[in-house]
Amino acid sequence: MQRAHTFGNWTAWVAIVSCVACTLPATYRLADSAASDSSGLIDGDVPPGDVPGDAVSPADATIDAIDAPVTDIVMTDVPTRDAADATTDSADTGVDAGPSCTGADCELVSISAGGSTTCAVRRDGVLFCWGSNAWGQLGEDPSVMMMRATPLASRHIRDALEVSVGRAHVCVIRGVNRNVDCWGSSANAQLGNGTSDGMPHPTPVRAGVLTMVLGVAAGAVHTCARTLTAVHCWGDNMFGQLGDGTRTTRTTPVEAMIVSNPGALAVGSHFTCATSTGFARLHCWGRNDVGQLGVGDRTDRSVPTMTTLNSGVNMVAAGERHAQARDTAGMGVGSVFGWGDNSNLRAALPAGTTASNSVVMSTVPVSVRYVAVGDATACAIDMGNVVRCWGVNDMGQAGVSPLSMAVSPTAVSVTLASSAVPAQLGLGSRHACLLANNGTMFCWGANDLGQRGAGSMTATAVPTEVTGFR
Repeated sequence: MQRAHTFGNWTAWVAIVSCVACTLPATYRLADSAASDSSGLIDGDVPPGDVPGDAVSPADATIDAIDAPVTDIVMTDVPTRDAADATTDSADTGVDAGPSCTGADCELVSISAGGSTTCAVRRDGVLFCWGSNAWGQLGEDPSVMMMRATPLASRHIRDALEVSVGRAHVCVIRGVNRNVDCWGSSANAQLGNGTSDGMPHPTPVRAGVLTMVLGVAAGAVHTCARTLTAVHCWGDNMFGQLGDGTRTTRTTPVEAMIVSNPGALAVGSHFTCATSTGFARLHCWGRNDVGQLGVGDRTDRSVPTMTTLNSGVNMVAAGERHAQARDTAGMGVGSVFGWGDNSNLRAALPAGTTASNSVVMSTVPVSVRYVAVGDATACAIDMGNVVRCWGVNDMGQAGVSPLSMAVSPTAVSVTLASSAVPAQLGLGSRHACLLANNGTMFCWGANDLGQRGAGSMTATAVPTEVTGFR
């Protein structure tokens, strides 16, 4: 369902990332490192102080006599796109692959999926996205490019640290100051730059004045970020999902109440969850029509409220109307808990449970170290490095053949290099992706808009490696 200025059936996202849109503790992330442009500017910007006739020096990229003390930006940092097909040709050599890389710099360190779009960050900070570009999520004008079936290097982002893909927008943490930039749909103010014009915004904009951001989570119509001391949210607030005690849409970041020293963060469709005081007490707020807040009732909250799982949480993931968390104490280290909507077994709740207002132990049979949630599907990496998925599998997004509308937790067969193990997961509306610790990436599920990055439009339940990042 969709209505003006509000996206309905959305999809969740990993981040790290973000599982639907979740941010994880550093111990669960691949090592961050991204070289910043010495000017500190987005590639393509004219450095302040440059004389208009000498905006950039393509030959030497050094400071010269008429430049202000700002390093020139090399012209090849921002190759011209072929307007017709965005493919590599004589006019735009290297546009798709981005700047060349060698060795470990070519490995991926962060992935996220949301809606029908997927993004990945290379270790050197270059961002790649593919899939739907209906709102400019790929960083390109949607009137020129509506979708992309293979990874496309961003013309704007070369210093990314982490990415989170929402329903129709994308956000990254970037640069040495760890600011947040977003692009895509601004229909619900989810970009955080003070606007809500309902137009596509393919060029990144700065979300408020946030710095030193540790994690970002993009949802259907709102976005949140966490710093060392607080959670900040912006965008639609119809159900109180921003956590500021109001239901007023915010075009720039506002601080959520109560939550301090957040350790994990997840954004679902119209609701938010985060841990407070490190990785311990779990709070949720926003929409609660099927118990997706896990607080024991079905009343919406505009203020963060402690869930019935009130200690030992170090990971949380949120979907359309359900959520999952990983417990580290009490009822079993690594146990998966679920709450909210359980239709099609999406929350892996005990047999016969259609929904739960409280957090309950899931039917996932093993301890896990990572959990991610999509629209109506969820996946986890268990302690034995096996990927297991459950929920809706109509397009193969649970990695199971034959296709079905509901599957219980089932192992997914992924062929990795002999020394590689699963490290991150990212789930979109009807597709899923895996990042291995050697920097390789695999996707499976729906592919109607190229979201698997396979160069085709064919759906499959078999994880297929995504290439084209070098």
